[in-house]
Amino acid sequence: MRDWSELAPEAQCVLLGGTTGDLLHDLLISWAPTLSWSARIADVPRLARAVVDLASAALIQVVAADGPGAEQSVLTVDEVADVVGDTANWWTDEGPRAIVEVNTTEEGDAIVSAVPGDRLCDFRNRDEVHTGFDVVVTAGHHSQQCPPAVAPTSSAGFRAKKSTGFSVKPA
Repeated sequence: MRDWSELAPEAQCVLLGGTTGDLLHDLLISWAPTLSWSARIADVPRLARAVVDLASAALIQVVAADGPGAEQSVLTVDEVADVVGDTANWWTDEGPRAIVEVNTTEEGDAIVSAVPGDRLCDFRNRDEVHTGFDVVVTAGHHSQQCPPAVAPTSSAGFRAKKSTGFSVKPA
């Protein structure tokens, strides 16, 4: 098993987000809560690499659907690279092209569970100080509470919503 301190800050962000089933745009908010969407999009390649690396290491599972109500499926590692490499799946003015959720596996959960709560957000201290991020431990599981950040609303009125969990069909 890998150790939390061995993970790059981007991987820590993705793995922590996976404990709560974050969508790709949720990861962008967690990574840089104070930045504008145009500035956040510049970080997609580095977060996408972390998603691919963690999926390859079987620490996360990535589930995708073409849109709300569409059939969901667990992606293979090859599919993960294609899906997360497309910036439009993270965010556009009309919302993300695909609904993509990141979930930790048992191995990923074990890594996060071994981290002291005060170290879970170390990735936030990489370049600048971000405040207002709390971690709550409930029944042995970590859940994150992001700083006040409102998901952008497009001119079409789409508001990004966090998934409550997919009903998954294996790939």
